Amino acid sequence: MLNIFYGRENIDKEKFIFEQLGKRALVMVPDQYTLEAEKQAFRHLGVSSLMDIEIVSATSLGNNILKEIGGNRRNFINKYGRHMLLYKSARERREDLKVFRGMETKSSFLDAVNNFISEMKQYDCGSDDLKEMSLRFKTDSYTSGKLQDIYILFSEYEKQIKGKYTDSEDYIDLYLEKIKESSLVCGNSIWVYGFDSFAPKTMALLGQLMTYAGDVNLVLTWDDKRSDRDLFELTGMVMENAEKLAKSLGVSHKRFKIPDTYERSDKIKAVRHIERELYTLPSAKSFHNEGLTLTEAAGIYNEAESAAAYVLHLVRDKGLRYRDIRLVCNDLEGRGAIIQKVFEEYGIELFSDTKRDIMANPVVKHILSLIDVVIENYRSDKVLAMLKSGFGDLKYDEVADLENYAIKYKIKGNMWKKPFRRGKEEYGEEGLKHINELRKKALASVIVLEEVFKSQTTGEFIESFYNYLCTELKLRDRILDFIAKQEQKNFFELAEETAHIWESIADILNQMYEIMGEESFDAEMFRDIFVTGLGQVEIGLLPPTEDGLVLGNIQRSRSGRIKALVVIGANEGILPQEKPTQGLFSAEERELFRNDGKELCKVDSIRFMEERLAIYRTLSSPSEYMWISYSLTDEAGGQIRPSRIFLKIKELFPEAEVSRDLINGDDDGLLINSMLSGRRHISRKILAAGEGEGVEHRWKSAIGWLQQNHPEDIGEIRNSIAFTNRQEALGREASSALFNKNPYKALSLSPSRVERYARCPFSHLVSYGFRPEERRVFEAAPREIGDIYHRCLMALTEKLTEDGVPVTSSKSHWMTLTKEECCEMVEKEIEQITVLYREGLFNSGNLEEYRQKRIVKICSQVCWTVVEQVRAGKIDRIEPEISFGRNGKLPPLEVDIDGEKVYIEGIIDRVDFLQNGRIKIVDYKTGRETFDVKEAAAGYRLQLMTYLEAACGEKGKPAGVFYFKIKEPSVDFSGREVDEETLQKEVRKSFKLDGIMVEEPEVIEDIAGNFEGYSEIVPIRATADGIRNTGKNGLMAEEEFAELQSAAADRIRQACIDLAKGKIDIHPMKTEETSACAFCRYKGICRFDTVFEGCSFNII
Repeated sequence: MLNIFYGRENIDKEKFIFEQLGKRALVMVPDQYTLEAEKQAFRHLGVSSLMDIEIVSATSLGNNILKEIGGNRRNFINKYGRHMLLYKSARERREDLKVFRGMETKSSFLDAVNNFISEMKQYDCGSDDLKEMSLRFKTDSYTSGKLQDIYILFSEYEKQIKGKYTDSEDYIDLYLEKIKESSLVCGNSIWVYGFDSFAPKTMALLGQLMTYAGDVNLVLTWDDKRSDRDLFELTGMVMENAEKLAKSLGVSHKRFKIPDTYERSDKIKAVRHIERELYTLPSAKSFHNEGLTLTEAAGIYNEAESAAAYVLHLVRDKGLRYRDIRLVCNDLEGRGAIIQKVFEEYGIELFSDTKRDIMANPVVKHILSLIDVVIENYRSDKVLAMLKSGFGDLKYDEVADLENYAIKYKIKGNMWKKPFRRGKEEYGEEGLKHINELRKKALASVIVLEEVFKSQTTGEFIESFYNYLCTELKLRDRILDFIAKQEQKNFFELAEETAHIWESIADILNQMYEIMGEESFDAEMFRDIFVTGLGQVEIGLLPPTEDGLVLGNIQRSRSGRIKALVVIGANEGILPQEKPTQGLFSAEERELFRNDGKELCKVDSIRFMEERLAIYRTLSSPSEYMWISYSLTDEAGGQIRPSRIFLKIKELFPEAEVSRDLINGDDDGLLINSMLSGRRHISRKILAAGEGEGVEHRWKSAIGWLQQNHPEDIGEIRNSIAFTNRQEALGREASSALFNKNPYKALSLSPSRVERYARCPFSHLVSYGFRPEERRVFEAAPREIGDIYHRCLMALTEKLTEDGVPVTSSKSHWMTLTKEECCEMVEKEIEQITVLYREGLFNSGNLEEYRQKRIVKICSQVCWTVVEQVRAGKIDRIEPEISFGRNGKLPPLEVDIDGEKVYIEGIIDRVDFLQNGRIKIVDYKTGRETFDVKEAAAGYRLQLMTYLEAACGEKGKPAGVFYFKIKEPSVDFSGREVDEETLQKEVRKSFKLDGIMVEEPEVIEDIAGNFEGYSEIVPIRATADGIRNTGKNGLMAEEEFAELQSAAADRIRQACIDLAKGKIDIHPMKTEETSACAFCRYKGICRFDTVFEGCSFNII
């Protein structure tokens, strides 16, 4: 007997069902509704346990029948195993695919195929149905090609499991024929409730139940008496199909309307009106909107905060429990994290009713990284991922030490297996020994795993690997410890998720053992299929407490009686969802299959009808309160519109006002809701008061309460509002202790350090006070390459300069050296330098050897250019790397500060003593430094002027200061043919000295020599009117040069005075082209922002 009971959502169907139950009955509901159905049974039956009444799903019913009758001893392939087998099949049949070739092993594609096969099985279809359907389309059509590709994969999958395994989607088939023997069903009363549609396979189950049960009672949401009958089209189809099935089986059937006596009268009028009129046309209006709140939010954060405040209002002021409230959002992917964060700020623990994948779990990450380390031969990123997973054998600090070493010295591959040799200069013998001990400890378990990877078959490997995880890693014990730590920190959801991990991993390995156990072991294939299987695992969790607030979407979340409904995100495209179904076939193709007489899967029109029913059911559920909101903008600030559902509810209640969100509403007193959120809003009020706005009495009370009960919080608020980035001076004593390596001796500064301080005092504080250590990688980076250039130039200069022989005399090596000899000298010198440089850096690999050859080539050109520039002028003596300081060749620069000396000491790259007795400074640079007179006078560029002052002393006369840029020459001859002489001339021009010199004929000749037109040495040219600059630098009158020297000296002195006093202002210099912040590594420390007091540019 089939009885169909129907009613609208104003009917209490649960009460009706449980009042009709006999002494013995089964109630079958959807899988996700079993827990709630049991709660409803206890509530309506008024009992503390269920003895003769059993709540089941289709799956649990099958389990019970097979336990009773037998036949459940099967090897099952679940969706994880199916996914892995599909991956295997796709790799093997790649060349046979037409449309999907190239994406056959991508997880998203296999996921879509897996889901499609699952749906097909629910619709009682097999691979032959695909083949038959493909023949109904043109052979060369895109749809036919897709059907053929899926047929290949599906049929291959069926072939692999035939006679060995049973697909979990075929589980119903196992017990359908056994129902007639089951005492659980035969003669029993069965109630089926909570379904809006049935897949064909579930309908077949319903047919068997009709045949052998005492009676089957199907309860549906349906009505055909009102103008919204289209809403119930889907359940109407279910009723007709059930009746047709009953007739074909010779089972009598009847329809019954559930009596109006079961109508729920406890619901407020607004909800009852929505239930009646939401989908009717035309709709009646209601003026009873008590309990209904409509909200328009400026943005999704404001919307979430308004919802959180409303929930607190219901709990605090209306006496509701969290379990009485249902929170719904149909965009959990986009808004779920925001809602979680805001509700947490309001002190509301929120459980998100979504399934979680496990790929980000640290246990899974550790296992996969172990496998990757072995397969990818100790690739460094895999080793470090293993160490950082949290399940390795090293502590956090030990991992950091080993990681720093590995990155510095570019440890890779088999280098991990051997003792580390490099780093004695930096670490010392004991330090390097400690690093090697960490290496051994970290890789001990991996060495054991390498033996496991020598297995002959996949089954042998899986057994050994499982034992390895249990015994060698003791992973189950570690997981239990990890769960305990998560629970101690109140991460209960994460703890429950972790508790499922081991079971999921074991399940995947079992599936793989069944699928591939007898095959030869292929490590990479195992890894790929294992990852594929793990990627499919989704863990569904139960709420950690009974009285908790649950966040879910319209379709997934089902609850019994609730007093309040809170709907977030009633926006167009979200409620209802308007995204097309993601899958292998478009909505149009699915409809074509259906219209052609074969339903392969669920079509979008059915999904649309299901969602309409879900929205109707959800909005009809609360008894006392309904709050529904939409946002005007999305997370990116783009405009979005309210949904037609929201607009329809507004139309139903013309007198219901759409209130603004909590932040922009008229009653800002509602913002005082919780400690965290209240603190944020109190901060805004105090800030507004400081700007002259009045503060209402209730806000004063809130501030007073916080001051009295949490004075530390109000102190933090006031400090944050009063925050400035102004840095107080350290004072002489603290400055000396911080900046002076030996506080008992006078402060010594290098020219580059003075320049750093002048550019930005705070940057100097971090660099020379805090002294953060830069991690230098063991490679030939620009810093190392520049060092080699510099050493080679210094060595060449020393070898070419002879005591007592003027540099530019005909007997000087500078004048007799050939280009070939220069290149030979450079090659030999670089070879000598690089042999021991940083423990043989340039002998550490092919890349470094290649870089060394490039260095030789570039440095040869650079050195020859230096020789040519020297030859062009008149130089009596060259001093390379001349030191000035208390122990130097030249005396230090001294700055007297209240009787205490500050010494400026350093090394000058090159000092040229010209024939006219003047002094020229050359500083070799590999960076992008350019000299600028204004910047030098302002203190932005002080190095060259400091060197000049030290070299001249009290009696020397300046000639000029210059940068020589070490670089690979680059000359553009596009579209022109040039000879070798022209090419070399242009190369020489590209190395012109960048700086200034005194505008005196003798100086010009001693530096640039005799030339016509443009000089190849410095940026000047000869004209009929005399020598002129070709850029902003070049020539400067003697008096102007002296003024520049004086200005630079003043800046140097002032910088020393300020540094000694401990001034550390965040006051970076800014030029027309750049600023001290441009390449500063400490911007994350200073928090420079001109909106803060104490932060400003020192504009030149």
